[in-house]
Amino acid sequence: MVKNKLNNRGYMLVEIILASAIAFTVVYFIMNLTIKLKNKNDDMLIETMMATDKAIVNNKLMNKAVQLNTNFDCNVLKIDNNKLKYNSEVLNVFNEYASIPNITCTKNANELTVYIKLNVKQIPDKNFDILFNYKL
Repeated sequence: MVKNKLNNRGYMLVEIILASAIAFTVVYFIMNLTIKLKNKNDDMLIETMMATDKAIVNNKLMNKAVQLNTNFDCNVLKIDNNKLKYNSEVLNVFNEYASIPNITCTKNANELTVYIKLNVKQIPDKNFDILFNYKL
């Protein structure tokens, strides 16, 4: 039986192959981790921006409802080019991540309800809709 022995070049080749495999594995792991962290940070940024928009809209609608009370008119509350407007007054400019397909405003004798549907393409499974209720 003949045994093959590796000479110095053979050992060097095996070391290079193993070192390359380990290096590529480490690089792949670091790149994958970096991409996951970046995506998570992007999602957190969008969630923060949407929460800010929601708070601003609720605050501005509350101010407008308190100011106008029973004179609040649902017909002049509109979405125009990602801007929420009451008459010509801009209540909020939504960030570029959200699209607003519709807005529903109803006013009874003693209650005002505004529902703003928001679609966020980057996080479609999360609900960012705004529901505002105010007792007149």
